[in-house]
Amino acid sequence: MKHVMITVLLILQISLYVGCVSVHSSMEEPTTDIPIPGLPVLATPAVTEVDGFLKVEAESFNSWDNNGTLRDWVLVDNDSLAEMTGGNAYMAVTPDTRVTHDDELIIGTNFFPDAGTGSILNYEVHFNTPGQYYIWVSCFSTGSEDNGVHVGIDGYWPETSARVQWCKGKNQWTWSSAQRVPENHCGTPNTITLEVLEAGMHTIMFSVREDGFKFDQWLMTLDEQFQPH
Repeated sequence: MKHVMITVLLILQISLYVGCVSVHSSMEEPTTDIPIPGLPVLATPAVTEVDGFLKVEAESFNSWDNNGTLRDWVLVDNDSLAEMTGGNAYMAVTPDTRVTHDDELIIGTNFFPDAGTGSILNYEVHFNTPGQYYIWVSCFSTGSEDNGVHVGIDGYWPETSARVQWCKGKNQWTWSSAQRVPENHCGTPNTITLEVLEAGMHTIMFSVREDGFKFDQWLMTLDEQFQPH
C-alpha cells in the first residue's frame, strides 16, 4: 500500500510539473499577429547616417501622430505622381480644402503656422557623425497653398528647420532646402538646418504646415554645397 501511495504522489507531481511547463511555454509564445489598438506599427527599421549623409523615402516613417487635428498624412501609391517617385509612393496631407489663396484659411485645421502643431511623421535615424545638417525635401507642389512643411528633432522644433518652402519647380517633384521668412517668402536655398549634438539614435520629425502637401523623399547632409538631383 505504501508503494502505491508513493507512485500516485509521483504521478501527481509529474503532472503538475508538465502542466506548469506547458502554461509557462504558452505565455512566452510571441503574439505579434495580434495588433494593439492605438499603437502605430513600425513601417521600417531605423536608417543610418554614413559619412555625413542619409536619404529616406517619405513613406518609410516609423510612427505618426495626428496631434488630434483634422488633417493627417496618408500613403499614396496608386496614381501618376507615385509612378514618378523613387519608391512608387509618397506621403500627402489630406483632406485638401485650401487649394488657392481665395479658399478659407483656418489655423489649426488646414494651416499650421507653428511647427509641431499639425500631424507628425517620425523617422528613427542612427547618426554616427554629430554636426549641423542641411535638410532637403522633395515635394510636388501645384500652387501657393500646398508648398510648406516643418522639420524637427527629438520632440524639439528649432526655428532653423521651420517652414521649408517651394516656389519654383511647380507640377513636378522638386527638392528644396529654403526657409520661408517675412522678407523672402520663397526663402534662400540651403538655410534649413538641424543640429545633431551627439552620435546615436535620434528622431527626425515632419509636421504639417499646409494641407495638400505631398512629399517623396528627404535627406540630410553635412555638405553645405550639396545639390540633390
